[in-house]
Amino acid sequence: MKIGHVKMTPLTGEPVLSGVTSAVTDLVASLERRGNEARVFALKDYISSGETAAGMYIRTLLGDRALSRKLKNWTAANGIDLLHFHTALHQTLRIVRTPFLCPVVHSAHTFEPICPLCTRRLPGGDRCDREPGFDCVRAGCRSLRKYLMHDATNRRVRRLAGKHIDLVLTHNRQLEEQFAFAGLSAPVRFVPLGVDLSSFTPAARTAPSLSSGDSAESTGPALPDQSVLYVGRVRPEKGVRQLAEAMKSVLEIVPAARLAVAGSGDDLEGVRLAARNHGVENSVDFLGTVRRGKLPGLYASAAVTVVPSLWEENFGIVGVEAMSCGTPVVGSDVAGIREWLVPGVTGLLVPPGDVGALAAAITRVLTDRNLRNRMGLAARERAKEFDVDRTTGELCEVYEDLMGRAARSVE
Repeated sequence: MKIGHVKMTPLTGEPVLSGVTSAVTDLVASLERRGNEARVFALKDYISSGETAAGMYIRTLLGDRALSRKLKNWTAANGIDLLHFHTALHQTLRIVRTPFLCPVVHSAHTFEPICPLCTRRLPGGDRCDREPGFDCVRAGCRSLRKYLMHDATNRRVRRLAGKHIDLVLTHNRQLEEQFAFAGLSAPVRFVPLGVDLSSFTPAARTAPSLSSGDSAESTGPALPDQSVLYVGRVRPEKGVRQLAEAMKSVLEIVPAARLAVAGSGDDLEGVRLAARNHGVENSVDFLGTVRRGKLPGLYASAAVTVVPSLWEENFGIVGVEAMSCGTPVVGSDVAGIREWLVPGVTGLLVPPGDVGALAAAITRVLTDRNLRNRMGLAARERAKEFDVDRTTGELCEVYEDLMGRAARSVE
């Protein structure tokens, strides 16, 4: 098979700690190991000078004819058998505005089609189980003006999804259920994301030094024994400020503890300020964006990896990467994380945004070496269920089924 993956950015170039990029990188490699060809159509490559990524192809409700034509030409030139989109659903539909000559699969990487905030959280932090619509205005998630302007468009997106998209994939079961509840017209199927267990392994003990950037090499464990690791984008919904605040209580019990933040984002200064305000700035190391090839060493040398998300995660693949390296995980009790974290076995779940519970869970792992070792071993075993070659096998069955249907419909 020749599979074309459509995403915002290419897989090469500047390092970006993005769950979507990580997942597609491992998926492409796994597809090729199975004898398939996988190519990436990077939308960023088609941005004209002066245009921004956000405004690139969301020009009209009718879509972008030029970009659709470019993708069709690319598909034909490369002999693509199936297109797999890794963009927001409304973006996919603005490109797939007319039928393509091959099956089209869309991976839903956020709750965007059913939530104006993409979080499935109310402004106060409580989970939202409301149907999308005017309830979003009542809850304070959307202004009346934006509701009147955009809600009709969102309903249209959900209604038309099945017109030119053959299948929507979700990577957590809650999203699968909520898509059905919201009336998404396209068929929906759950398939978990996968991680390359041959790269993310407990044996990976060499990683970048504790300094900003990733150019330096080290010859031993990068992190001290009592290290708490965060990996990913530094954005408000990721809960990194709350993690910095939790470190104040952690340090009262474990003075040698250190927090390492690997990643960058628009809330980086907010996290630095939170660390200063809570008096823990001397115990927090900001590593900047770390190249993915050096992440296994970071995970393997950390005492615990924390995924403190405030919003409903699509999957939270960094947690599975950490578990693959034999590292226990403390994670928020949200949709995607519940797919892979077994509480009390491979790590600990805490209520999202609960700083006290987060601090207590981290302290428990740091102070109980036997527990940490048990969880680390169990984490590696659990991660085997998400070996990318295993999940890719399931995905290939989906691809082949769709291609078979398309071939029969042409006969």
